[in-house]
Amino acid sequence: MKLLLLFVLCFYTANGLYAQAQQKPGSGNTLSFNGFTNYMSAADDDGANDFTTNKDFTVECWVKINPVQADLTTTSNLIIAKSTGTAVPYGIYYINQSSPADAGKIVVAQYNETQSSSINSQKIIGDNKWHHIAFTRQGKASGIFILYVDGIFQGNAADAVGAYAASNTSLFIGGAPTLPPANFAQVITGDIDEVRIWDIGLTEQQVRERMCHKIVSSDVLYTNLVAYYNFDEITGSTAFDGTTNGNNGIIVSGAGRALSGAAIGDESSFAYDLINFFPLGRPYPKAGVAYGIQDSVGFSFTEEQASQLGSTIGVQVYLIKEKPNTLNGIAGIGTNDRYFGLFNCNNVYEFGAGIYNYSNNPFVTQLNESSLRLFQRDNNSANTWVTLGELPDKVANTFSTVVLGKEYIISSIDTVITPMVSIEGKNVNEGNTGNTALKLTVTLSSVSASAVTVQYRTANKTATAGSDYTAVTKSLSFAPGQTSKKVTVQILGDVTVEAAEEFYVILSSPVNATLGAADTATVRIKNDDVAAAVVSATSDAAAVSSMAVKLSPNPAKNILTITGLRAEKSSIEITDMQGRAVAKENTTGSIATVNIANLVPGMYMLKYFDGSSYKTVKFIKE
Repeated sequence: MKLLLLFVLCFYTANGLYAQAQQKPGSGNTLSFNGFTNYMSAADDDGANDFTTNKDFTVECWVKINPVQADLTTTSNLIIAKSTGTAVPYGIYYINQSSPADAGKIVVAQYNETQSSSINSQKIIGDNKWHHIAFTRQGKASGIFILYVDGIFQGNAADAVGAYAASNTSLFIGGAPTLPPANFAQVITGDIDEVRIWDIGLTEQQVRERMCHKIVSSDVLYTNLVAYYNFDEITGSTAFDGTTNGNNGIIVSGAGRALSGAAIGDESSFAYDLINFFPLGRPYPKAGVAYGIQDSVGFSFTEEQASQLGSTIGVQVYLIKEKPNTLNGIAGIGTNDRYFGLFNCNNVYEFGAGIYNYSNNPFVTQLNESSLRLFQRDNNSANTWVTLGELPDKVANTFSTVVLGKEYIISSIDTVITPMVSIEGKNVNEGNTGNTALKLTVTLSSVSASAVTVQYRTANKTATAGSDYTAVTKSLSFAPGQTSKKVTVQILGDVTVEAAEEFYVILSSPVNATLGAADTATVRIKNDDVAAAVVSATSDAAAVSSMAVKLSPNPAKNILTITGLRAEKSSIEITDMQGRAVAKENTTGSIATVNIANLVPGMYMLKYFDGSSYKTVKFIKE
C-alpha cells in the first residue's frame, strides 16, 4: 500500500524505496506540464543517469499527451532527455502537430555532432490516454536501440554513434530551459509518471513484467534500478528519487501535481500475441492476477472480429492491495481492501471476456453477498466509482461484466454501518473461598457482515490483581451476525472484612468495529464477611459482656441502624481507621440511627459508651 514515509535520510523503507519517496494507492500522483515553462531536472549523476561507453540502459515512463501541444516552436516536445549541447546520450520526445506526417508519435534518439540513431513509434499516442514508453539499449559494444509502447515492439535501430563520453548535463523531464539543439528543448503539454532508469537493457519480457506495477526491493532486477521518480508527493518542489541513489529532482516553475491515471498496481500479469499468426483453433491470449487465494480477475480475448486486427494485441491485469484513493460511490465497501485494473495494450479493440471472482474474500459473507455489486471507474484519476448493476453469481462467486481499460472493486449497495463495541459493568459478591466466575457482556451496536475482534484486559482500581481477582489479557471474536459475547474474570474469595473494591475491564484495538462510549467496565467486589465486635478495655468486664450492640446493614450506604443499646443516656462516636473522629452524637433508648451518607467509602469503627463501659464495632461504608 502507499504510505507517507518518515523523513529520515539514513533509513530505507521495507520495500527498498528511498526514505522520502512517498507511496499512494495505485498510480498515485503525476506531474502535469503546461507546455510553456515548467519542467523537472535532476543533477548529473554517474550512478543514476549517466552511462559509460557502450553501456546498456533502459529509460521508461508513463505519459498522457495532449494532441494539441502548446509549444510549436519546433516539431517535437521533450519527455525525458540528457544533452551536452552537442550530443544527446538518450532522449524521448513527442512529435507534435506541426509535423502532420508523424504527429502523435514518439521518437527516441541518440546523437553526437556527426551521427545519430532514432526510432519513430508506429503507434499514435497523442490521444489524451495513458501509454507506457520504454527506450532500451542492448548488446553492449554492438548496441541496438529498441522502442516499446505499451509493451509492444515499435522498431529498432543500430547504435550508429558508438562510443560516447558520459554527459555532464542534468536529466530533464517534461522540458528544459535552454537545451541545445533548440528543437529538443520544448516543454510538453501533458502528464508524465513513473519514470524509471535502469543500468541494463530490459528485454521485451522484462518490460512487460514490470510496466504495470511498482518496483520493490524483492524484484530480481532491483539493484539495476538507478533512478525512480513516482511523483507521489503532494506539495513542494522536490521529486524524490525512490532508489538508494537519492538523486532527487527539482520541479521548476510549478509543474502541477494531479491524480495519475497510469495503469499501476502492486502486482500484474499480462498476455500479448500476434493475431495474424493465429492458426485455426489456437487459444486466444488471456491474463489474470489474484490476491493470494482470494479474489482474482482474468481476461481473455475472443475470436470476434479477430481478422480485423492483423497486429499485436495485449492486456495487462493489475492488482492494488489496499483501499482506493477515493470511496465516492462505494459507501458499502466495508473492509474490502483490494481492487483490480485492466490495461488495453492495443488501445483500439475492446472485445474480450473478463471475469471478477470474489471467492474467499473475507469481506463477503452470506449476510451481504446478495447486496454485492461490481463497481468500475476509468482509472486512478477518476473521482467516483459507478455500479454496473450486475447481480453476483452466488454459485460461481463471480461477476462477468469486466472489460478492458477500467478499474474494478466489489462493494455492497447497502451502506455498511461500522458497529460500536461496548462492555457492561457489574457488582459481584467476593465469596469466602475459591474462585467465582464473573461473566461480563460485550455487545456490538449492530450486526456486522465481517468478523469482529477486540482486545480486553483488566486493570486495578482499588482491587488488586492476584488477591482480589485474576488478571486477564485476551482477545474476543464475533462471527458475522453475532452481536453479544461474554468475557470471564475470576473473583478470588476471602473472609477478610474489608470495604468494597473495584477494578476495570478495558476494551481496545477493535477490528471491523469502533469503540463505543462504554469501552471500560467497572467491576465492584462487594464484601460479604460479617464484622466482628471488638471489645476494648473497660473497668466493668461484666457490663461489657452483657452489651448486645448490633449494626445493620453492614456494609451500609446511607443510614446505619444500631440496636441493643441501653435505655440510659449514652454516646456514639465514629472514627476512621486512623482513629480520627468523623461523627459523634448522644443517644437515648435501645435503638439509634446514624446518617453516614457523607462519609467516604471505606472501613470505620463505631464506639458505644454508656457511661461506665464501651464497645467498639467495625463497619463498612459503601
